Amino acid sequence: DTPGWTDIDGQTCYDLQENGCEDKPYRGLSSNQACCKCGGGHRAATAFMYVVQPLVLFAQEVYGQPVPRTASRYSVNPECQLAKYGLTINGSTGALELTCDYVGCFTKAEPFEVQCTITAHQIDGELNSTTTLSLQAFHLAYESQVLLTTDTHPLRRAPGNEARFPLLNDCLTLSRPSKKWSLSYSCTPNGVEGKTRLLESDTLEVQPLAQGLSGVTDLGNSSGQTGQPGGACVVEGTWAGAGGKRPASFKHVLLGPQPWTSFDYDLRRVYATVGARARPLHVRRTKDGALPPARFSAACRVVGGPDLVFDKATGVGTVAGHTVFFLDVLTGSLRVEPSAGLHAVFDAQTEASAIRRELVLSCAVFGHYELSALGHDPSVRTSVEIRLNDPMCWFNTTAYFYRVTEAPNLTTAAACRGACRANPTCSHYLFEAGTCAFPSDRCVDADLSLETYGTVTGASS
Repeated sequence: DTPGWTDIDGQTCYDLQENGCEDKPYRGLSSNQACCKCGGGHRAATAFMYVVQPLVLFAQEVYGQPVPRTASRYSVNPECQLAKYGLTINGSTGALELTCDYVGCFTKAEPFEVQCTITAHQIDGELNSTTTLSLQAFHLAYESQVLLTTDTHPLRRAPGNEARFPLLNDCLTLSRPSKKWSLSYSCTPNGVEGKTRLLESDTLEVQPLAQGLSGVTDLGNSSGQTGQPGGACVVEGTWAGAGGKRPASFKHVLLGPQPWTSFDYDLRRVYATVGARARPLHVRRTKDGALPPARFSAACRVVGGPDLVFDKATGVGTVAGHTVFFLDVLTGSLRVEPSAGLHAVFDAQTEASAIRRELVLSCAVFGHYELSALGHDPSVRTSVEIRLNDPMCWFNTTAYFYRVTEAPNLTTAAACRGACRANPTCSHYLFEAGTCAFPSDRCVDADLSLETYGTVTGASS
C-alpha cells in the first residue's frame, strides 16, 4: 500500500472495503492506484539469491535452493548446461537436483563449473526476478567457499568455542572407510594459519579469530566483511584408491567477522503527539565488535490499538494504515512521526472520563547479519517504548445548552467523536442509545442540561 494515502473521507487502504475501490483520485491517487486490495499499491518482484554448497564428486546428494523461495515456478536460461552434468532445477521449488546416481556421473568424475540464470515467476508470472547460479564440483570441499567462524549453529561449536568444519562426504570415501584423504592445510597471512588444525576425522578446527588479526579484502558483496579477521586458505590432499592416487585441492576464505554483541538507542522511551515529530533516535553500538549489522527491522506490540505492520523494505511502521515511525533499515536510526490520520484509532477507543487517549508501542529493533545463507547468522536487538498521544483531551462534563443537532447517519461513538474532532466549531458531542448529537450555544443557565463529552484542543506531549 502507498504509505499515508487516504480517500476523501480519511480512510486508509487498511480501512477501505473492497467495494470501495474506485478510479476517482484524491490528492493525485485513486484507491485503485494506491491500495493492494484494489489492484494497486507498490508492486515489485521480490529479489532472491541462489544458495548452493560446493559439489563433491561422487556425492549422492546436492544442496541448492532459492533464498527466499518467492515463487511456485522457476526457469533457466537457454545456455544453462546443468543437464550436461547430470543436474537440473526443480521447476516448482527451484531446488537443485541430481538426474543420475552421483555428482560427476556424466563427466567421468572430473571437476566442472556451471553458471546459469534462474528466474522466479511470481504472482502468476506478472512479476519476475532473476539471479545467477554459480556452482563448482570438486574432489573435496567444505560447505562453502567462505567459512565463517562466527556461525552460531550449535553443531559448529567445540567445547572451547572453536569452530569446526567437516569435509563434505562423498560416496567414494563412505564406501571405503579404510581409505581416506591425506590432507594438509595452509593460509595466508600466516597469522591465521596458527589458529587452525586438522583433526583426525579430517574436520577443520579453527580457534576464535581476534579483532586486529590479518584480514581479507575485496570480498565483493559480503555484507561489509572486507578487512575483518581472516585469510585466504587451501586444503590439499591425495586419495589413494584402486585407480591410483588422486590429488585435489579446495581454495576458500576463512573469515572471523566481529559482529556487535548488543546495541541501544540514546533514548529508551519516546513521546510524540499525533501530527508532530519527535527527535530522531540514533544507534549507540557497544565497544566490542567492529562489523555493523547488514540491515535493521522492527516489531511492536501495540496496547490500545490495532497491530503494527512493519515494511522491511521501506522501514515504515503503520497502525491501521497510518504512519507511526520510519526506521532507517541500513543505519537503524528511528524517527517517530505519527501521521494526523491516527486520530481515527484514538476515536475508536472506548470512552473514559477525563482521558487523553494514548497508544503504547513496545518495540524490539533487530540488527540482522547476512553473513552466510547456509549458517545460523547472529543477530542483535534492543527495546524502545513509543508513546503516542492524542492532541485532543476528551472529558465527561454536564453543561447547559440552548440547542442540540442530531446526526442520525453517525451510528457509532467513534464516528460521532471523529465528526466532532473534524469540525472546528464543535466543542461537545453526545452519544446515547445509538444516536449522535452535537450540543451548541452553551450558556450558564438554560432549559437543557446534558451530560456530554467536551474537548480541550492543542494538547502537546
